[in-house]
Amino acid sequence: MKIVIRAGGHGTRLWPLSRKRKPKQFHKLFGEKTLLRQTFERVFPLVEQADDIFVSINEEYVELLAEVVPEIPSRNYILEPEVRNTGPAIALETAFLLDRGVVKDEMVATIPSDDFIGNEKAFHSMMEVVEKFLKDYSDYVVAPAVVPSLASDGFTYMSPGQLVGSVHTYNFNLVADWIEKPGQAESRELINSGRYFAHVGMYMWHLGTAENLFEKYQKEAWEHVQAAVAGMEDNDGAVVHENYTLLPKESIETFLIHHATEVAMVVDEEMQWSDIGKWQIVKHLKKVDTQGSVHDGKVVAHNSSGNFVMAPDGKVIAVVGMEDVVVVDTDDALLVCRAEHSGDVKEVLKQVKDIEDGRFM
Repeated sequence: MKIVIRAGGHGTRLWPLSRKRKPKQFHKLFGEKTLLRQTFERVFPLVEQADDIFVSINEEYVELLAEVVPEIPSRNYILEPEVRNTGPAIALETAFLLDRGVVKDEMVATIPSDDFIGNEKAFHSMMEVVEKFLKDYSDYVVAPAVVPSLASDGFTYMSPGQLVGSVHTYNFNLVADWIEKPGQAESRELINSGRYFAHVGMYMWHLGTAENLFEKYQKEAWEHVQAAVAGMEDNDGAVVHENYTLLPKESIETFLIHHATEVAMVVDEEMQWSDIGKWQIVKHLKKVDTQGSVHDGKVVAHNSSGNFVMAPDGKVIAVVGMEDVVVVDTDDALLVCRAEHSGDVKEVLKQVKDIEDGRFM
């Protein structure tokens, strides 16, 4: 098994903590380790050595990556010249692995660097089961899913169709329907229906299957990706950049998965997964106090409840008469919003970007 950790995103919805210069995967949101470090330690038991783990990352974060995960050799860095969403990123990692001589019948798992998984043992079991499934169904793409503990408009939802096969207690079904990032009310309805599950943003496949799919459904783009990888081999940054920037900024779902016919979903009921896409979710995943609030740092609250407040070192934040708000303070920027609107932070950044030439991004 080879594992690619995708760590190139900017995590803008967790502004002002997550910034372009230091995105959320390099922050310690849960415990004393960064999200990226936690992801590495979670997947390491699944492989034989650190050399089996690759990281897809933007060029500007190489120093941060080496500091956080020194075990991964730099030859396993898949460097994106710029952020262009998961479609081009996963195509690039596929071409990169092929170029590095990874055999085509090797299972590859491409996973986010910034998810929360509460039950690592269940995660390991699911990954091992997927590997067994792919030995018998080598032409399939596997898309794991969960029953989320919180409805979110940032999730992609799937419903199962025809049964493909089973491994132990896990069923693998064709994906009958995809609904990408619906509104909050619709997300709640989908979960309550019992027929839809949240996709965890991971894909598993044989490397040769991924190659065939990109060649079949994105032939021109695949040629540019291969040219970009050839440029990497030649240390020709201009060629890499020229070819990669020609690719559309599309999710892997739009770019490839929705074209494929043999996509199987498997639902894990014990993994305790959540995307960490907005402050409301961070609050939900942390332990609340008797007033239903989460206070990170020196925080004083009076007649307040249901809040998420994060104070920087050396500062005290006091909240009075506040309910269900998010307050995140840093050395140069402050966010205050209703918890239910924390997903709108990305829209606010369009205005923040215009302040002092984007210095606060």
